[in-house]
Amino acid sequence: MKYLLLFLFLFSCSFLTAQNDILKYSLQHNEKTKNVTVTIEFDSINTSTHYLIIPRSAPGTYEITDYPSFIENIEAVTLNDSIIKGQRGRGSILFFRKNAMVNKISYDVNIVKMEAELKGGFASSKIRENYLGVLGYSVFATIPGFENKSIELTINSDAQWPVFTTLKPSVNKSNKLNLTVSNYSILADAQYLFGNDVQIFQVENAEIPLFVTAY
Repeated sequence: MKYLLLFLFLFSCSFLTAQNDILKYSLQHNEKTKNVTVTIEFDSINTSTHYLIIPRSAPGTYEITDYPSFIENIEAVTLNDSIIKGQRGRGSILFFRKNAMVNKISYDVNIVKMEAELKGGFASSKIRENYLGVLGYSVFATIPGFENKSIELTINSDAQWPVFTTLKPSVNKSNKLNLTVSNYSILADAQYLFGNDVQIFQVENAEIPLFVTAY
């Protein structure tokens, strides 16, 4: 009997590990608010031991960029479908005071405020009429310990704007993309463009796939 119990315990642990191997991220453009909403789904975590971290600098720079200050409406969904509110902590941390098991976290990123306050254009996402340009590291948070997990990513727009991403560049326009991303670093290092006024060109006969986008 003890061997059977041990087998069941090991099987349960391996099943839970497998469940947590893939995270689900979504990046949603909100037409009315001009924000983007990021949602992260997973098997379950405990808010007393887990939290979010978002970058505080743009790649290639040596200055602090306060991306956490543009995050609003942090929420998590518990296993019994109740909503708990999150808040910003010190530095890059976003956390929840209430101790609960949760399987989904979402938050909004205020793109208008980001662009107004970040004077270095290279570090800020941007929104215009019929155009939204998102830098991955300016909007995507991660859960410490989950950085190397595979990610199922969905990208779409309330306004049905076409989407382009450097993760899977294409001249074919679609208003919703579903991609698999190897890990958080690749997700955060990519760029995401939305809008009817985004122009996409592919350089023919290039030695490597080469795309040029313009607004």
